[in-house]
Amino acid sequence: LERLKKEEQRLSALLDSIRQQKLAVLRSRPLSIGIVGFGRFGQFIAKSFTKYGHVVGTSRTDYTDVASEMGVKFVPTLESFVLDENLDVIVLATSIVS
Repeated sequence: LERLKKEEQRLSALLDSIRQQKLAVLRSRPLSIGIVGFGRFGQFIAKSFTKYGHVVGTSRTDYTDVASEMGVKFVPTLESFVLDENLDVIVLATSIVS
C-alpha cells in the first residue's frame, strides 16, 4: 500500500507539471476569438477582445469596413466562420428580438 501511495504522489506531481506546461503554451499564443453577430454589441465587445487575441466576426449584414477599421477580420458566411477560422472561442452577440 505504501508503494502505491508513493506512486500516486509521483504521478500527481507529474500531472501537475504537465498541466503547468500546457498552461504556459496556451498563454504564449493569443486566442482566436469569434463573434457571431457584429452589430452594436458585437462591435463593442470586439474592441475589448482585440487586446487579447485575433478577433473574427460574422453577421447577416456586411460589416467588413467597420471590422477592418478596428482590426477585426470579418467573414460574411457562418459556414466559413465556423469551418475555416480555427477559433478557440465563439461568442454569441445576437439579438433575441430581430
